Amino acid sequence: MKNTPLSLRDISCFLLPIFVGMSYPLQVLSGRPSAATLSILLWPLIFFPSLKLRQDRPTPSAKAQGTPTWDIIVFLLLSFFLLNIAITQFSFGPTTLRPIASTLFMISSAALTYFFFSRMAHERHIRWFLKGAVIMGIISAVFFVVDTGYKRILNQATQYSYWAHLYSIHSEDIILGDFEANTFRIDSAYRSFGLLERHSTSALWVIMGFFSYCTLEQRLSSRRNAFSLTLLCLLFTQNFTALFTFLVISLHFNRKFFSFKSILYPLIAVMAATVIFDAEMVRSILAFIWRIIQSQISMVLTIDTVLNPNSFSSLVIHEFNRFISEAMTRPHQLLIGFGLSANPYYGTSGDVGFFESIMRIGLPLWSIFTWQVVLAFLNLRRSVNKNRNLAHRKSIEIKQLGICIISAIWLMDLHYSCWIYKTIFPIFFFAIALARRNPDPVPRSRAISSNMPSQPNPVI
Repeated sequence: MKNTPLSLRDISCFLLPIFVGMSYPLQVLSGRPSAATLSILLWPLIFFPSLKLRQDRPTPSAKAQGTPTWDIIVFLLLSFFLLNIAITQFSFGPTTLRPIASTLFMISSAALTYFFFSRMAHERHIRWFLKGAVIMGIISAVFFVVDTGYKRILNQATQYSYWAHLYSIHSEDIILGDFEANTFRIDSAYRSFGLLERHSTSALWVIMGFFSYCTLEQRLSSRRNAFSLTLLCLLFTQNFTALFTFLVISLHFNRKFFSFKSILYPLIAVMAATVIFDAEMVRSILAFIWRIIQSQISMVLTIDTVLNPNSFSSLVIHEFNRFISEAMTRPHQLLIGFGLSANPYYGTSGDVGFFESIMRIGLPLWSIFTWQVVLAFLNLRRSVNKNRNLAHRKSIEIKQLGICIISAIWLMDLHYSCWIYKTIFPIFFFAIALARRNPDPVPRSRAISSNMPSQPNPVI
């Protein structure tokens, strides 16, 4: 591949996912919600050609090709979010300017991200974005493991966890329900929340970092090693919804990710920890993880119609009743949702995230979007099988990467709504932008030379 000079646009695309992912830690460390808006400073460097170190040529294929269904869905989503700013003021009474500004920032950030990466971005810019996403995924994974280690080994929370807890108490734009949840952040007996708002968002960044790495790395052995490390991280940090999501999407796309080494490396890590640390301490950690796994399985298998925190079915029934009650009280929310702002009457849906998503975007749009995600996910492996040249080099296509990220976010939504947070929301629309793009056709001369030594993939 011909080396091209580095541009400010490349650097900005690299920094964008890091700024987005670190928006919550910046809020916590500064004590100011406005710290999350730093990523908006990168957009002038991305959009305006006059600020570039060199002139990029346009990419006609990225503009001309695409799936219009995603355009329609994104337009409806952003329109509903804007409309609900006014409806919220009427339904729940006037609010301060800060929640409105926060919502407008999220909408504008999502719109800019979708427009640029679906129509203007070169594949080189997407690759730089993915390099930044890998870095952010590593940062989230490392802190997740360290914070879990503090709780399991030292029986205490990190100083950052206390800062995040205090910030959640004093923040004015906190999503209703997070105050109670964040008391678990400093509870040494509870699993780690990681670096971001919730343990679900921290784990989701680990998963997105893995998929981004697999897009950049063509060697199957390296991708298997990344699979093993991600699997070990999610097991140790005890986020089993994320673990389930990671396994379902990874193995659905490429079963070759799972191998003997995928099991061997975690076992080696456990044995090494037994040698380095106290063996009894390691056994107690493994016993704790096993108890959590058993409790999660028991929670799913326990059927109960009366509200019981140890029965997932009872939580679903409880949230469904609350959902019906809110829909009957304010029926317009069933059609267009209540948007990104906090709802003082409904709050969050707790352990059943998709009810909250329905209430936020409305049942019709949620149904259309979910159907589109299901179709894209089911066609994911079929598209890999059709593209033999891509499968031969064992690399993930950009469009398929977008589908993987969307599927991960929406599968996580069965349990927790992650897409509504500032650290995920722009990435959600970045993934939709990738799913919209159609890959450039592979030249015939390259398609018939599958037995020859592979060349760098022009798509990713």
